[in-house]
Amino acid sequence: MRTIKKRKGARRLLAGLAAAALLHPAAFPAAHHASVVSAEEQQTALRKEEAIRLAQKWVSIPADYQLDDATYEGDSRPGFLTKPSWRLSWRKGRDNFLSVTLDGATGKLLQYSQFGKGREAGNKGEALSPERAIQIADQFLERVVAKEERAKLSKPNEYQNRYAFYGGRMGEQLVNYTRIENGIPFLENGFRLMVGADGQVVEFNREWYEGAIPDAKPAVSLQDAENILQEKVKPSLAYVRLDTLTGDYGSGDDRYLPVYKYDEFAPQLLDAATGALVNLRGERVDKPIEWKPLGTDKPASAPSGKVIGKQEAQQIAEALIKRLPGTYRSDGSHGSGASVGPDGIERRNWDFEFTPLSAADGKKEPLILGINDRGQLIEYRAGERVPFPDENGKKIDHPVPWEKAKENAVNLIKALMADQLGSIYLIDRPPSEAEMKAITENGRRYTIQFGRMKNGIPLENADFRVTVNPETGEVEMFHTFSDDTDFRFVDTQGKRIDADTAKQVEEKQKKVLLTYYQPISLNPSDEEKQPILAYRYVGDEGVVNAATGEWFSFAKLQESKVPTDIIGHPAQAALQLAVSQDYLRVQDGKVEPDKQVTRGEMAEMLARATNRIEFEALHRTFFLDDEEPSRPYLFDDVNQSHPQYAAIQKCVQLGLIAKEGKRFEPDRAITRLEAAEMAVRLLGYQALVDKPEIFTSPYRDVAKEKQPVVALASAFQLFPSLSGSSFSPNVPMTRADVALLLQQLQKAAEQK
Repeated sequence: MRTIKKRKGARRLLAGLAAAALLHPAAFPAAHHASVVSAEEQQTALRKEEAIRLAQKWVSIPADYQLDDATYEGDSRPGFLTKPSWRLSWRKGRDNFLSVTLDGATGKLLQYSQFGKGREAGNKGEALSPERAIQIADQFLERVVAKEERAKLSKPNEYQNRYAFYGGRMGEQLVNYTRIENGIPFLENGFRLMVGADGQVVEFNREWYEGAIPDAKPAVSLQDAENILQEKVKPSLAYVRLDTLTGDYGSGDDRYLPVYKYDEFAPQLLDAATGALVNLRGERVDKPIEWKPLGTDKPASAPSGKVIGKQEAQQIAEALIKRLPGTYRSDGSHGSGASVGPDGIERRNWDFEFTPLSAADGKKEPLILGINDRGQLIEYRAGERVPFPDENGKKIDHPVPWEKAKENAVNLIKALMADQLGSIYLIDRPPSEAEMKAITENGRRYTIQFGRMKNGIPLENADFRVTVNPETGEVEMFHTFSDDTDFRFVDTQGKRIDADTAKQVEEKQKKVLLTYYQPISLNPSDEEKQPILAYRYVGDEGVVNAATGEWFSFAKLQESKVPTDIIGHPAQAALQLAVSQDYLRVQDGKVEPDKQVTRGEMAEMLARATNRIEFEALHRTFFLDDEEPSRPYLFDDVNQSHPQYAAIQKCVQLGLIAKEGKRFEPDRAITRLEAAEMAVRLLGYQALVDKPEIFTSPYRDVAKEKQPVVALASAFQLFPSLSGSSFSPNVPMTRADVALLLQQLQKAAEQK
């Protein structure tokens, strides 16, 4: 999680949100804005009143939900909408809402989702049986999907859905129907439903290509296809973050694991009509791309691990600006910011402004260089930022060639990031026809992507892009969003299998099948691509652990996250909430609610809670001294390799753990009093916990100096089950106890 503070112009990191919206667009309600409909669209689009009526026909909307937004998304719609659509949302209070998306012309239901506490409340007690969930899904389909389309569906869950391991909450059942055309599965098309434990459909997604389907007669036999795919298609090695690999984005486990998998550019399918190998984009490709670094690494601007202040950061910026053509005047600091890195330590960064002195007309924009407290360049900007999607509506008749724009971007990266060239590579992907149209007609910027690698192995989700003005060819900005100190890796002790072995592991999980395939379009401006008839490996979705050679099954992983040992527990509701919010982790289907919690585990849970719950006191934490970096408070028994180091440092940074003593004892069971103090500090009362003279408490078994903690905990009812005059301060906390405490903390934060 990143928390940003700016004194001169706020910097907001929206990359994570944007990526999530593209992956799962149902996860966010429509924003409030007026619908702009062209004259042509007005002739075919549903009226707002019709859209609302149809939404209420398809979906049961409770009477106490109020219409929150109704927006028509036409020609300028977001990229995840393949056709003009109505996006509608209903809300109850601030914690419950429904999202509905309809085809803008026909009114067909495209997407429906429930969010908030109402959905969580439906998942109490035992989950439905798979058979009952399928019955409910069948009934829902009969109401919202035409008979002709239902006749073209597979059996429920006959084929694994690509989103099978995303989005499901505790007690919910996924039911997936795959489209079948000419007896051939169209794996990217069909309907996906999520059924809650209360028997209500809480999610519905429609994926259905409306155009012509290719001929079902392959020019390549199954036997030949198996031979070609076996010989020429192999997974490649990549580092993948564990949280993205598992779909567990709230886990905070951002360590990179080496795996064998396929990227979007690698050959994965055999076009059954032409016999050509194609990638996920549907582009012909004969072999995997070998990514090559731009150069070699050199000593960094600051020693690894060293934390610097503003003055040193400015010296680095002034040295970097000299690498660029021309002369510049340093105008000092242009602002500052702070963020929390994955290790729990606050990161500082400063922007420095430089005015070019060589511009004859004096109109050239100043340059901004952003330097963090690790001495690394994290941002370059020429003038003001161009808002997403990087276009200004200006028509450009003669844009600079793509190759020239790419050359300028590469040259700038080589100049400013010379010490990291061994870990940066160019993702050379020319713009599509649709992108070039957006460039010439709307002034959209060229975007040149760069990836990061470690020892020649690509790191997924570590890309950054450079934007280039298509009219002038000048680089306008880039932001790395991370630095090389942000990358943590699973310790594999140097063990590594080869690609041939990984392929053998994969072939045990899948078989070659003739399918229809819908090529992906990653750019919002691209038109929906036509499906192709293709052979590919179909079966259990997953990747190969490059260190162990084991198959990493996404479906089995999802199954292991469903707890089986909390039904009927006295704290079941709190435990379910803790699991759904990712405070408590499920291992092999178990939460172990009566197991004692260690001090390190408590720090992890509270660190996760700060990502989920809005604690007012935390907003004041980052307004610190602009000049100096934030330095960690180190405990002798928690070094940087300790698995809970990041969470403990974050809690120290936020004031939940006092900066005192040399030992933290992360493996000792946490007591009720210790947990209470951390909770009280989280609510913002750090200044009061050391003032026993102003507090009295009904608990006789608590020492005078700790009376403020128990008095405040009592005032906020953090331990509602306690009564009488005994607090039992030294009793160890169990997982169920912590779940109840977190439940009360959430209530207290909402009341504040």
